[in-house]
Amino acid sequence: MISIQKHALAQGTRTRIKSRAAQLGALAFSACLLANQAFAQVGGGTGTEDAVQARAVGVLSGFQGIMFAVGGVLLAAAFGWVGYGMAYGGKKWSDVANVCYGAGIAGMGAMIVGWIFS
Repeated sequence: MISIQKHALAQGTRTRIKSRAAQLGALAFSACLLANQAFAQVGGGTGTEDAVQARAVGVLSGFQGIMFAVGGVLLAAAFGWVGYGMAYGGKKWSDVANVCYGAGIAGMGAMIVGWIFS
């Protein structure tokens, strides 16, 4: 009797992605491949240059508002925590100074990014 064996590559083994981050990355990559170029056009591709410019200005203005809001919320929350800790928690400036400096850098960084997009 003749025994025919399949080659190792032809056995139908499936490769499984085990890492959760790799699975999400593969999903994001496949979603990018499925995106249609028509999504990049304003008004279905019939918009004029002014319509495209108005749409871009609208999107960037929205992004600017979001960045200002994020910076304001970061600053308000951190300064509120610092003030509460000093007023009611008995903490000294040396205890909360690093939080205040970090919040200033993060909050103002977000606001500067928003300002760049103005």
